[in-house]
Amino acid sequence: MVRSRHAAVDGFDILPRFAGVLIRDDWHGYHKYSDPTRGGKVTQVQLCCAHLLRDLKAVWESDPEHQAWAEQAIRMAKLQAKISGSWRSMRGLTAFCRVRSYIATAKAHGVEVFTALRNAFLGDPWSIATPA
Repeated sequence: MVRSRHAAVDGFDILPRFAGVLIRDDWHGYHKYSDPTRGGKVTQVQLCCAHLLRDLKAVWESDPEHQAWAEQAIRMAKLQAKISGSWRSMRGLTAFCRVRSYIATAKAHGVEVFTALRNAFLGDPWSIATPA
């Protein structure tokens, strides 16, 4: 099935020659166009924010026990995008989400945020203890 879809997309002769930033949904068939070993020329890939929010909303609605956490995670990403106008790159959004996740996890385990961040910057990041 994927081969026939690739043939259809390739038939338009747009993505096989495209060499910029591809903003896309999460259809796995697009990975071909950013993989240089498969002839892909796309230099960067950004997941479409509308699709990301739709997927997060579906997770949020399917797990009522964790709705508050999921809602806050979405709210912070949307608020940051609103303040700055948009996310300029997937790299920036990824970094923001990693820092927010690190802070939320540390707080959930009773670690002070400032302490966790300071130690991370000093090369001794906090992490969840692994069972022996």
